[in-house]
Amino acid sequence: MLENLIIREETPADYKNTELMTMRSFWNKYFPACSEHFLIRIIRGSKDYIPEISRIAELDNKIVGAVYYTKAWIVDGDIKHEVATFGPLAVEPTLEGNDIGGVLMRETIKLAKEVGIAGIVLMGEPNYYPRFGFERGSKYGLTDAEGNTLTPLMGLILRERRKELFLEGDRFFEQKRNGTPE
Repeated sequence: MLENLIIREETPADYKNTELMTMRSFWNKYFPACSEHFLIRIIRGSKDYIPEISRIAELDNKIVGAVYYTKAWIVDGDIKHEVATFGPLAVEPTLEGNDIGGVLMRETIKLAKEVGIAGIVLMGEPNYYPRFGFERGSKYGLTDAEGNTLTPLMGLILRERRKELFLEGDRFFEQKRNGTPE
């Protein structure tokens, strides 16, 4: 880990540099180009954004990492239980392998517990997130909105265990599915 690494809240003055770092982080990673930097703009403008636990990483006055959290819901019959989801988790590509993403994850999981969030669910890399306590969603009966049990669907219980359906906020989910900014 880098000794001078600072984890802090993002300010409006950081927006451009955070978006550029995120673009470098995801450029051509999953498909040609990327849209994650646009997703950050959507998240910041969403009523479901949770800035209290979202964080950026700074090293020598440069933004080198970021993670953004939004509200999500687990549905139990007619009852919706609020949890959190996150993404993107971005790290400056020239600094990958220095545990910047790990530091961001550990700090924001701690913050989520402190503010009383019941759990965190995500669609992510199934070989990366278990190191932070995430488990396969199928263990809890979690599915996507269409009822599919997917390998990247994972959950981390912070308070009580539940076995329900995972849904994201409609507006956020539509934007993420289409990969387009508002």
